[in-house]
Amino acid sequence: MEQEIHNLISLDEVKHFLRTTSNVDDQLIKTLLETALFHLEAYISTAVIQKTYEQVLTQSREVLKHSPVLKVESVRNEAGKELSYNLENNIIEVEGNDKPITVTYKSGLFSGAIPSEFKVALMEIVSLLYNSGSSEESLNSILSKFSSIRNFKL
Repeated sequence: MEQEIHNLISLDEVKHFLRTTSNVDDQLIKTLLETALFHLEAYISTAVIQKTYEQVLTQSREVLKHSPVLKVESVRNEAGKELSYNLENNIIEVEGNDKPITVTYKSGLFSGAIPSEFKVALMEIVSLLYNSGSSEESLNSILSKFSSIRNFKL
């Protein structure tokens, strides 16, 4: 799913947070970290880790699904021809009627180190999932403690 997360938060960091030294659950903890990232990104409506996305547009004006959009790498029609576009607030408007249109773009908050508040949020979600399973109520309780990161700006 999200192998990039393991480059930003090490398994050892998460295990230290969980106060476990056994290697038995390493794969489980990695999977829970990926799940935690999924929940955190859904909560803040933003990609945490920078990556490249491809989106096929069926209309000449659409919202790009992943924010914040850092860079549009290409906008091409089905024949591979580059098209002109305007981008504002994650809404891309492409000139012409060539459809479908494929947009390749980079999105996400971090490519290197993650601020500590994001790390702690991820590790608390992992802890919840690892120690007691998860209910929507308990997950929402943890996420609400980190409401300040919803409006995080680079």
